[in-house]
Amino acid sequence: MTEGRVDVPDKAFAGLDFVIGSLHQGFSPDADGMTQRIIQALESGRVDILGHPTGRLLLQREPYGIHLNEVIEAAGELNVAVEINANPHRLDLDDIHARFAQENGVLLSINTDAHEISHLDFMQYGVYTARRGWIEPQSVINTWPVDRVKEWLAQRRA
Repeated sequence: MTEGRVDVPDKAFAGLDFVIGSLHQGFSPDADGMTQRIIQALESGRVDILGHPTGRLLLQREPYGIHLNEVIEAAGELNVAVEINANPHRLDLDDIHARFAQENGVLLSINTDAHEISHLDFMQYGVYTARRGWIEPQSVINTWPVDRVKEWLAQRRA
């Protein structure tokens, strides 16, 4: 929500394995406000992965105002992973910020933003972005064995 509250009722979280939180409305060029809004959502403890962190749509919409390094650092402090969105219309997080995340101990997740089965093929673009950023597999949660992912999620919920 515009004030940083997660727009899902608390009772719904009990039935979810994990949560990817992304902004989908109320975009603003106000980098200070948008940064605080995102950090507040991460501080809720409800978001496991921050999705498409700049909100950009290539050739359609510029990124909203955000102090991305500050958001990435907050994600690290809160043990929230940051998405490398592999959809070719987004490619959001870029290689430079993915590298910044890894250098600061922040976990990453490569996701396709699939809206249909054929979109799963987009994964290669996220992998290319990660390779450009010299991202190592141990920094990417969806390269881990499922038991390690479950353990990480359990620690986040504790």
